Amino acid sequence: MPDLPLPAGAQAAILDLPEDERPTVSEIMLAGMAEMLRLAGVVSFTWYGEPYADPPASPLIPALYLVELQPEPERVVALTDYPLEAMPGLSDSLVGVQCRIRVGREPAPAMRIRDRIKDVWHGAGPFYCDLSWLDSEPSFAIAQIGWQSAAPIGPDSQGRYERSENYYVNINRHSVATDTD
Repeated sequence: MPDLPLPAGAQAAILDLPEDERPTVSEIMLAGMAEMLRLAGVVSFTWYGEPYADPPASPLIPALYLVELQPEPERVVALTDYPLEAMPGLSDSLVGVQCRIRVGREPAPAMRIRDRIKDVWHGAGPFYCDLSWLDSEPSFAIAQIGWQSAAPIGPDSQGRYERSENYYVNINRHSVATDTD
């Protein structure tokens, strides 16, 4: 099973943080999913740093933020996770990931970004994330990422078109197999 990609330097940056400020499994999962999009050239993303520390290769590539949509820049994607289903007594969970997209005043550019994100994520998996270096969180595996729903949000207060895409992520948070072939 391939590793979930984490941004370069993430492990060192996390270990430098006080223990009570270190990211959770959910935050690490979102960062790994964001890194998948960055590696595919869909977004610009830097974790634990300025979102534009590495400028995008093109001004058409939106920046990506975790958790909330920022008011600037105009071209931006935000990822937020939300719990859907935890199996009592089991380590499997279903987690929702909302992907909010804003890339201009017209719907078509947002729909192109939506399609590029869907090409990267829909059906992707399995991935393994070894967190043995982080004593406070268990390692986990993403069995699969799947697109679930979408909705146009409409224009924001500045007339910029927004839409939401929702993905479900099947994860397993116990000691998963360490076969990383």
